[in-house]
Amino acid sequence: MQRRHGCLGVALLQTLAPYVSSCALFTCRIHIQQFSLHHRRKASKVELTWVDASQRNEVKKFYRQYMSYARLLQKESVCVLTQTDPNLENFGEIIASTRIRPIGQLGILTGMLVHPDFRGQGVGHQLMRELESTLCDGNIYIFALACLEGFYAQHGFSAVSSAPNDIAQLFLKYQRDDKELVLMGLTPSCK
Repeated sequence: MQRRHGCLGVALLQTLAPYVSSCALFTCRIHIQQFSLHHRRKASKVELTWVDASQRNEVKKFYRQYMSYARLLQKESVCVLTQTDPNLENFGEIIASTRIRPIGQLGILTGMLVHPDFRGQGVGHQLMRELESTLCDGNIYIFALACLEGFYAQHGFSAVSSAPNDIAQLFLKYQRDDKELVLMGLTPSCK
């Protein structure tokens, strides 16, 4: 929908250009953009979806496009935040995704990815809030980039100096990839 309004707005601005001042065109452009954003917010719905086998290819494309080094494993549980038009019954546009990889009775939250067009808008926080009920038992770890330690701390994770052997061994393997990572564990929050 937004693209159609954008094209309509450009056509309108081109038609009006010879007849109005640049100040009036600027004001018109702002109103068209505000209408498009308002319409997009009203027409779309963001929801968390746990991906089944039939939808994994869409998620693989999403990761391939924006995090090419990521590899989805069959054993991982994959969830996405999608933006959908409530009038359509399709899967919707993926705006964020993350995966939970089982390691025995524990899990690793991995591959957190927000679509570049939606970064800086709280989508990552929304995804983490949507996952709270799933992650609440505290058996989840994350190998966070050092620059994201504060982000994950806002969602109940804290840096830990030790972890169960399987998690610790995997963390050591990832540390060799030349990235500064912080081992973080989730504080249980289930009541």
